[in-house]
Amino acid sequence: MRRMSEIDNIQSIVRRAVTRGNHSFIPLNFSWNPRFEFPGLAMDAIVFFEAQNPDLRVVNWRAETHKFIDGELGCYGIWIDHEPRKKESVPGRRMLNEDLIDVPISELDNALGQD
Repeated sequence: MRRMSEIDNIQSIVRRAVTRGNHSFIPLNFSWNPRFEFPGLAMDAIVFFEAQNPDLRVVNWRAETHKFIDGELGCYGIWIDHEPRKKESVPGRRMLNEDLIDVPISELDNALGQD
């Protein structure tokens, strides 16, 4: 389980994402060793990106990686391909008399059986 400081750091990294059209890049610029959990970081970054951009649906992503001269691995960032989400499928919202209204997350969790 990640510590809160790690989650806060991931959120601040995702806020630096650069978006042009249907593509975004989350700059990471780090190197890692075998103990570093890159897949978890990448998935957390994508989850936070989706939460920060509820009107976008991620359709694909890939890590921009590199290898240093000494053989250590690194990652420049994550490329995300997305498309506009249809209004009726925006998470946390529902249609009511053709107006979007906010639905509390707890209500969504209850509806999905995730108490």
